Amino acid sequence: MKKINKAYIILALAMAGFSSCSDYLDKTPSKSSNTPVTTVANLLAVYDAIGNRYTYNYYASYSTDDADIPREMYKSAPNQFDINSIVANYVHHRDAIISNSSDMLWSSEYSRIYKANLMISSASEVSGSQEDINEALSCAYFMRAYSFFELATFYCQPWSEANKGELGIPLRMGLTFDENVSRGTLEQTYNQIFADLKASEEHTVQESVPSIPWRVSKCAINSLYARIYLARGEFDKALEYANKALTNAPALYDFNKFSYKTPATKYAATDFWPAMELKLCETDAWNENKILYNYTEWIYPDFANIRTQMTYPSQELMNLYDKTNDLRFRYYYVEHGTRRMSNIKYDAYRYNPWYDGRYLNSGLTTGEILLIKAECQVRLGQWQEGLATLTPLRQARYETGTATALTASNQAEALQVVLKERRRELPFYFRFGDIKRFAVTSDNSDDVTVTREFFDMTTTKVNTDSPKTYVIPGNSKCWAMPIFQTEINSSHGAIEQNPE
Repeated sequence: MKKINKAYIILALAMAGFSSCSDYLDKTPSKSSNTPVTTVANLLAVYDAIGNRYTYNYYASYSTDDADIPREMYKSAPNQFDINSIVANYVHHRDAIISNSSDMLWSSEYSRIYKANLMISSASEVSGSQEDINEALSCAYFMRAYSFFELATFYCQPWSEANKGELGIPLRMGLTFDENVSRGTLEQTYNQIFADLKASEEHTVQESVPSIPWRVSKCAINSLYARIYLARGEFDKALEYANKALTNAPALYDFNKFSYKTPATKYAATDFWPAMELKLCETDAWNENKILYNYTEWIYPDFANIRTQMTYPSQELMNLYDKTNDLRFRYYYVEHGTRRMSNIKYDAYRYNPWYDGRYLNSGLTTGEILLIKAECQVRLGQWQEGLATLTPLRQARYETGTATALTASNQAEALQVVLKERRRELPFYFRFGDIKRFAVTSDNSDDVTVTREFFDMTTTKVNTDSPKTYVIPGNSKCWAMPIFQTEINSSHGAIEQNPE
């Protein structure tokens, strides 16, 4: 059996992509250091690396009904839309996804899992205070649970009693190259997620979100439990953990604090575009440091990295907003946003919450936990209370004095109202998991079918002379995204492909 010599793990490997997030992190070994993992400070440096705060995720940006790539937009600049990473995910073209040479979400999540395994297996061998060792272990178990759950969200069928025997994910628990990577069942995957969360809680030393916001707290653990139980349709447990999390969650971030970036970004006239200035939120210029520290609502920060920086919202999504008073729309949806991509000759909005469109929110926030609480209250019959739960959220997201309370005349109507608010607050990344879980609830009113008006395509070509309508029901097995063939081949068949 090939084993890794833990005593001489190069921290450069663990901290690939590292950049300092605070003065605290400036004290950790540099990217080029050959420092062995011998102290708890080394373990925490592995965890604190900025690369652990995000994963690459094109499914989040392109695969749901929150996204739109109109035919004319595509035809204006086909080379801007990579057939494997963008177009295939947009229309759920199975063969094109499988033939991709890599899958950055899969790889980046298993990179985080490897680092968590390194920390867990090394904790008994390092020097340092027991409190610091406990914190390192709590962070490691939490990060592994978080990554296992994200992998299950994107590559497995949604949780239900009927689906618990379906394929899970490879539960890589060690550091050996010949570790068993067979997928097991969905039930086994969730059992491991819960075991890791329990271990994280047993070692946690923080009640509330600490000054280093990505370090794990009981608030973060309770929040992740709430997210997972919501995904499983166990609304009573999700409500229980949401209430626990909210007892020491950070205050909601008031979007009235935002302003437009100055000076405005100017563009010269072209053969298609007139000269213009784009109004961009100040967060367009927030790098990772600023996102982590300036946005004070994080319970556990995590981002979906969209390397294309091209996330284009559907008209259906934008129609949900009060475009005058909802500051989420004002600041995050950029009118004429396609001007940023100089080759695209099509005028459309661009979704840009962070750092010139590089990141979508996938982390735990107070806003998400309030939405979990409200949805669970409504589904459990407390629908009037559920509507009232969201009043503070709307006050923090609307221009001062313009937010109105949500209203409904019955439980069924209240559920639709709350789910629309969830979609306004948590578009793209969260919508993917929502579509899947809605398909297995007992209430058919939340079911979603995604329709694409695009073109016929193969694994290598989009045929713009052949328009095609794609209809993707929420209960389709294609929402368990196929695993790229290179990974299956390298496992020598141990990793089983998702069924069509």
